[in-house]
Amino acid sequence: MADAKLHTIKLPYPDKGDRNVWVYVPSHSYGEKLPVVYMTDGQNLFDDNSTLHGSWEVAKAVENEQKSGVGNAVIVGIDNGNAWRDSELTPKSIGEVQHLEMFCEDFKPEGEIFDNFLMNTVIPYVENNFPVCTDRQNVAVCGSSSGGLMSFFSAFEH
Repeated sequence: MADAKLHTIKLPYPDKGDRNVWVYVPSHSYGEKLPVVYMTDGQNLFDDNSTLHGSWEVAKAVENEQKSGVGNAVIVGIDNGNAWRDSELTPKSIGEVQHLEMFCEDFKPEGEIFDNFLMNTVIPYVENNFPVCTDRQNVAVCGSSSGGLMSFFSAFEH
């Protein structure tokens, strides 16, 4: 049996340097492939010291689900760009429809860049280095607020 472990990886994000990606692998049998959930706002998922309001305690939630026999999953959290969060988590097509630049002059929707980072950097890295399933039935993307919007966009695009 492999013990639960939280990994922190730095992956290159286009034009903004490296981005932290957190990968929580719960305890599992050796050789077992697990479902995987990719989540935005990774700094909020596990570490109480990384956010003003405490973490979402995702690792504890997975452990509780595992103990109750409901299921098990690898959780991948992708840190947001802080000052660029809303821009990077809003696809251009949606940002233009909503005319969000009226509320903030610096707003520039760049969700397609985040989607490309997720699909072509994060997911391949995780699939090559961790015990995850790769079929559609065992892969999910989620987030809250702008992260939820981005997750919805990525799910429909792919």
